[in-house]
Amino acid sequence: MTSLDHHIFTLPDRALIEISGEDRIAFLQGLVTQDMDKLSAETPILYSCLLTPQGKFQSDFFIIYQNDKIIVECRASHCESLSKKLMLHKLRSKVSIQPVVNAQVFVSFSPDTEGYKDPRHQDLGYRVYGQNHDTDTEMRDLSLYTELCFNLGIPDAEKALTEGQSTLFEGNLDQLGAVSFSKGCYMGQELVSRIHHRGLVKRRLFTLRSENEMSVGMDVHSKDGKTIGEIRDTFGNTAHAILKIDEADNIADDYEILTRPDASLL
Repeated sequence: MTSLDHHIFTLPDRALIEISGEDRIAFLQGLVTQDMDKLSAETPILYSCLLTPQGKFQSDFFIIYQNDKIIVECRASHCESLSKKLMLHKLRSKVSIQPVVNAQVFVSFSPDTEGYKDPRHQDLGYRVYGQNHDTDTEMRDLSLYTELCFNLGIPDAEKALTEGQSTLFEGNLDQLGAVSFSKGCYMGQELVSRIHHRGLVKRRLFTLRSENEMSVGMDVHSKDGKTIGEIRDTFGNTAHAILKIDEADNIADDYEILTRPDASLL
């Protein structure tokens, strides 16, 4: 249970893409980081990524099962470009790819919500989709939801990571369930597999708090003045920063670490 029980939020920066056709599962299986064979009526939502052929981050999204079609929930500003990237890989696959016009995305913390449980964390509520959302639950200030994400160490990956340069490990997306290490080949798998199996992750996302001003792009220093990371996103006096894992415990006294990567998964 969270302090946001019975709250519902509109997510205006999210959009939907519909993928239909008999090859829709196989088509995405060869592209995305999650195992599409898991998607079913019993497991109706997955969190996943699209990588470059070199294994670097491009975008993250939710994949939703809806009987004879799949819905992809992504950042609204990337909806057109993601649709085009998927179309480039369509080739002879029997699929249709198109943005959903006038769709709205909500996140609900109401216990009677008919939605899709956010797979990234048990306290992140339910994703709800539709052209309209009739509810008696009060619409709330989105900053409350943003604050929750920061407190739980859940990044906005498009801000925390650099497209075409970062790995998904830097944003802890592997620890949030965005990748399957047992599925077959997909675009960018070689680098992901090598980093994972050889333990090559050197930097990851941490949530920091500081009474001093923090801004995106600002260096984070250790107690002895070395640069150990960079601020990637901020909210109030908290920030998401990418830090060198082996230097994080030596962070300057200006900062308090609120969340850190799951050490059992490093």
